[in-house]
Amino acid sequence: IAMKNAFALPGMSIDTKIKVMLTYLPQLKDESRQNEALQLGQILIATHPTEAKAFAMYADVLNQLEQTIQCFL
Repeated sequence: IAMKNAFALPGMSIDTKIKVMLTYLPQLKDESRQNEALQLGQILIATHPTEAKAFAMYADVLNQLEQTIQCFL
């Protein structure tokens, strides 16, 4: 919850948030990490709707999740 609250703060640097998000990418095989990464990505684009970096980061998470899901098929 604390991480979600921090991500919702417009005053917190988007670069800092992206660095945090990048730590989730190697852990996306863990289902709880998948949910957290998706939620943080959604908060990121809601908080920074004019920042292309926010959308790119969320797209990276979605792309990684697609690859993870395909590994289990």
